[in-house]
Amino acid sequence: MDSLSTSLAHASMRTSLNDLPEELTLDIITHLPHASHIANLSQTSRYAHSIVERAGWKKFSRQSFPSLALDGTSAFPGRILADRLTYLDMCWEKRAFVYHSYKESAPPRTGRRWKGKQTVGFYPVLDGGLVGQGDELVAWGAGEDLLTRYTPCSLSSQHQWSRLEGKSIGQSAGFGDITALSVLDRGSGPEALVGRANGQMRLITVAGEGFGQLVQQLLPHEQTVESHHARVSWMKIGSPAQVAISATQWHPENNLIASCQGSSLTLYDLSDHDSEYIQSVAQYDMATGGPDDELSLLKSAKFLGKNSIACALGNTRNPLRFGTITPSGLVFPTTSESPDTRPWDVFGSLDAEGKTAVRAIETVGNGASESLLLSAWDDGTFRLTDRRTPSSYVMMYRDRCWQTYDSASSLLVYGTQRFVAGGKSAANVRIYDFRNPKPYHYADALPCIDQCPPPISPYDHSPGYTPRARCSGSHKCTYHFQSRRDVYRPDVTLYMGDASVGNVYSLAKTSDIASSFFVGTQGAVTEVGLKLAEDVTAKGLMSKDAPDGWKVGKPSGTIAMSEDGMGACVRSEWRMETQGFLGLKKQNRRARKRDYTRRLDSAYYD
Repeated sequence: MDSLSTSLAHASMRTSLNDLPEELTLDIITHLPHASHIANLSQTSRYAHSIVERAGWKKFSRQSFPSLALDGTSAFPGRILADRLTYLDMCWEKRAFVYHSYKESAPPRTGRRWKGKQTVGFYPVLDGGLVGQGDELVAWGAGEDLLTRYTPCSLSSQHQWSRLEGKSIGQSAGFGDITALSVLDRGSGPEALVGRANGQMRLITVAGEGFGQLVQQLLPHEQTVESHHARVSWMKIGSPAQVAISATQWHPENNLIASCQGSSLTLYDLSDHDSEYIQSVAQYDMATGGPDDELSLLKSAKFLGKNSIACALGNTRNPLRFGTITPSGLVFPTTSESPDTRPWDVFGSLDAEGKTAVRAIETVGNGASESLLLSAWDDGTFRLTDRRTPSSYVMMYRDRCWQTYDSASSLLVYGTQRFVAGGKSAANVRIYDFRNPKPYHYADALPCIDQCPPPISPYDHSPGYTPRARCSGSHKCTYHFQSRRDVYRPDVTLYMGDASVGNVYSLAKTSDIASSFFVGTQGAVTEVGLKLAEDVTAKGLMSKDAPDGWKVGKPSGTIAMSEDGMGACVRSEWRMETQGFLGLKKQNRRARKRDYTRRLDSAYYD
């Protein structure tokens, strides 16, 4: 009887959030789908506020955006990080972008004539990353020159531009042009590995007073320090495409560099910080054992964990190859042992001799995946490979509306949510959704409406769906139900103004949660920022600074966007998309009234 009385007494006691252990409060946060709900919870008591500020916001960020790499965000307060992630997600979904184009300033005028200049603009090579405690660093090669923009992670930090002129270190235009670039941080400060058209590879400092100083030089395979000092020719004999360093990739965990030159893949160990020269530790020639009519030129190489590497090749019947890094060197399976990487017959991209190319590759899934790889093929397809499955490809994507067979020259991947592809034949950028389930939808936090998100898709509602004015239990209102459907979240193409600049040569971002990415076209680098039209001010547009000898402004020509339907294809079915998308919409940057219910940024509305 006494025990029953005690139990009843405890049951009658009033329980509040302050009585819950921290672990249980954090568990409650995992069941709150919106940032506004967590903000409301934070205001219920000081105890709840302290938990939310200390750990709740970061738990929400990891749960809502699990595939994004959040490295380098330790300096951000949890609330600021959550606010940034949710805002950027809204910008991606609404296609809210603002553009700034960086170009070289006009050369000084001498007498009646302009100073001589190359008639063909440079092709920029870009790379970016996080260095130090989360500082952003983006770098690009403009001909023989190197430019960097360093941005400390503090919210009020200003950009710090630096420029290294190639002629100041003995490099000439053309043969000394930068053709490959990798940003890295080995713990002693930001560095860049610069590969050039003449085959040179050098590590230089790219921050602080020592900017541009040579740190180490990577020697060609089998060249010794003695032969280098004896001025024995290090230059590879062959065409420019075989001499130039076409790509480099750094793996921070094992401190390895992979370099691509012609058909040769070479590995270097950067663990030794003191040596002036670094010799290669392994090399593999992709032409080994292949047919005589294949050049097998390397386009790119990406590490898949510590022990595997993927290579993209051109002019070959086996353009995507996977190798293993062993103590004795690089091991690649023979052609007969390689998986069937031929295109699906329906696309018919092979030439008369069965050869094709993979233009670019990127790892998928916050940079830690050792199995997922996205590849851009010459037939205009993008193929997602999962090495854990026996199938060569688990998903395929392509533009099914306008430029069906236009291939991509470069890729950017944002977790497992979306990827960006640079056009090979025009200055446009395509944004594809992987079509994986999204834990977070910004529209879920908006009020219920009994209509579809404007502009209305040609598919205005799903078959058998009953319009609802309010969400109730598992039944969502019309607005929230339709906002989640793929037909209201189509893939898009961004047309970046002047069509005369040719194709997109390269893409770069500093991180998955960066507020912009960079697009390299002939003679220019365009920064594409994620920002709603209502948040863009005239002062913000004009306040961008540029490095010495450069200018920044709006891209020439008309900025526009087209919705392209859903690019995800299945193996048994592929067809042109003839509906479910809108036509070309030009961007207008006049100030607008904020309207969150519209599924596109207000810059696209008249």
